[in-house]
Amino acid sequence: MLSRRMKVGLGIVIAGLLAGASLLASALQPVAVRTAAVVAADLAVTVRGTGDVKAANPGHVHAEAGGKIVSVAVSAGDRVAPGDMLAAFDAADLQDRLALAAAERRTLEAQQAELAEQNRLALELAALELERAEANLERAGFLHAHQAIPDADLEDARRAREAAALNLARAEAGELALDTVTTRLEAARTLERQAERQLRQARVTAPVAGLVLERMAEAGAMVVPGTPLFVLGDPEALEIAAEIEPRDAALVAAGQTVSIRHLAGGPTVAAGQVSRVIPSGTVSVSALGVKESKARVEIEVVDGARELKPGFQVNVEISIEEVPGETVVPETALFRQDGRTFLFVVRDGRAAKVEVVPGRKAAGLAEVAGDLKAGEAVIVHPGPEVQDGARVQAR
Repeated sequence: MLSRRMKVGLGIVIAGLLAGASLLASALQPVAVRTAAVVAADLAVTVRGTGDVKAANPGHVHAEAGGKIVSVAVSAGDRVAPGDMLAAFDAADLQDRLALAAAERRTLEAQQAELAEQNRLALELAALELERAEANLERAGFLHAHQAIPDADLEDARRAREAAALNLARAEAGELALDTVTTRLEAARTLERQAERQLRQARVTAPVAGLVLERMAEAGAMVVPGTPLFVLGDPEALEIAAEIEPRDAALVAAGQTVSIRHLAGGPTVAAGQVSRVIPSGTVSVSALGVKESKARVEIEVVDGARELKPGFQVNVEISIEEVPGETVVPETALFRQDGRTFLFVVRDGRAAKVEVVPGRKAAGLAEVAGDLKAGEAVIVHPGPEVQDGARVQAR
């Protein structure tokens, strides 16, 4: 019968054997890896960046009149047609002003018409009286020359002619009063037109068809003339202000095609064309507070605008060139070690570490040169458990 000490020693030996067997089994178990094939394919050289979608030709609607906004009829995202109501100002004072100006204009028009008629009659009568007085004076002069009338009668005829001329002058002076009323009438009409225009301006309407991109107007707000109220834009005319790495700016040129994807990823949703490159770096601060220098690229959306909206953030991929027949692998298969670039190739069920010389990169692929053959499998995202010579199994 085994003693207690022998039993304990035997247990320790058995535990050690089990642990060793477990380690051996673990060492013989292949590492599960993901692989991709080495291919000889055309490499599309691209430049990537992110950008903001905006309207290509935004239209700003400003307040033409000042005052209190009493209602706003639209919100951001609404479509509008020319003449649609956007907002309205308090117009009570303007309506009162228009009514007063219209009443003044009507009163002066009546005065003008009355004075014009009075002046017309006075001028006609004065002219007739002067005509008769001149005829009488001429006849008196003739008679006086033939000693048919005394000097007193000739003098009376002269005085009558002078009185008629003075009366005509007074009638013509009445035209001055009419001119004064006419001047006042023109001023009243100007005030009425101004009141009408201000009343129209109290209704803010859409100047063009489009989408309400931004609404700054709020009911109850007091604004002054010139205050921006809305931004309108054509939802089909969009552009993208994108940022790329400054080192890539020299590769980008106007006219190059652009693939556009949503920031969250997924397939291409729209296509664009580079319209302008601004290589001088713009400095921005990342969410982590790091200053980053970027170059700017302006892109015109030429297809798929319905999939985008102003304010969206997107990923852009600018096509630079096509490189034919190169050996390419996924970028994620490459790793750096001691200043050199390597990847793992699966050969005879084991990971073989191969040094390569990387070239251009595009669309997640990298051009490489080294001891590789088309069709071989390389390990992507190799973890620390993948070592040179380790047994591996594609999952």
